[in-house]
Parts: sequence; structure tokens; C-alpha cells
Amino acid sequence: TMMWGGRVRFVTHWRVLHADLDFGGDFGSKQVGLGNLLLRSADAGLSLGPRFATRVAIIDLGLRGGLGWAWIRGETALTGVHAGAGSDLILIAGFRLSVEAPAKLRTRPSLTLEGGGVIRGLNGEVNGQAVTGITGYYLLAGLGLAVSL
Repeated sequence: TMMWGGRVRFVTHWRVLHADLDFGGDFGSKQVGLGNLLLRSADAGLSLGPRFATRVAIIDLGLRGGLGWAWIRGETALTGVHAGAGSDLILIAGFRLSVEAPAKLRTRPSLTLEGGGVIRGLNGEVNGQAVTGITGYYLLAGLGLAVSL
């Protein structure tokens, strides 16, 4: 399921190591023949790893763990079709790469790539078949703005 959202990340570093704390929210939907499934999630994560800083770029690599909550709700305009809703805890683990450039600026563009697996997730089903959810493997791509204080 393709999801869209926002994330804020706080980073501290010491020599060649960094630690990130991030908070985010996402939403997505899946259109099926009987209606629409809406998916939302909110999570917090922690990432730790090496930092490579040059005059050109700042590169952070790290392992990331995330804990959050997901909500899923069905909507339909068809009579005789029952739409349900549910929510559950989500838990993810993965790897993160973040690149900021040019390094000398206090405000600079940032690109983040992250991938991993969902350890505990949530599925949305239609007629007993999973059609959307937060399960399996995931890939995150983000564009942002880094600000150094």
C-alpha cells in the first residue's frame, strides 16, 4: 500500500556516531470493487549508526526501530455490504540512509531512504482476502530540509 505522510527527525551526533529520534504520521487508501479502505498510522522511531561528514555532504547510516499504531476503516456506498474498522500496534525494524548537502549550509536539502520489515502489523481484508495494510517489507523515501542549530 502506498502511503503519504510527514516526519520530523531530531538528530544528535558525537564524533562519528549519530542517534535520531523521529515522529511521523502516514495515510493511504485502497479502492476495491466493494468500496474503499482507508489506512492511517502514527509512529515514533529510533535510529543509531555511523556518521560521515565531509565539506560536501553529511551521510548518516543506521539501524532503525519503530513503534506505532495503525488504524484501518472500510467505506462503501453499496447496500448490504458491511464495512468494518480496526486498529493495532505496529512494530518495524530496518536500515536508514540519510544524505544532506551541501554540508556547510545551516539549512540544507536532505534525502532519506529506509527499508526493512514489519514485525507486527495490521491487515485490511475484503471477503477474507488481505488487500491493504502494514505488513511484510517496507520501503520509505523522503525529501526534507535539515536545519542545524
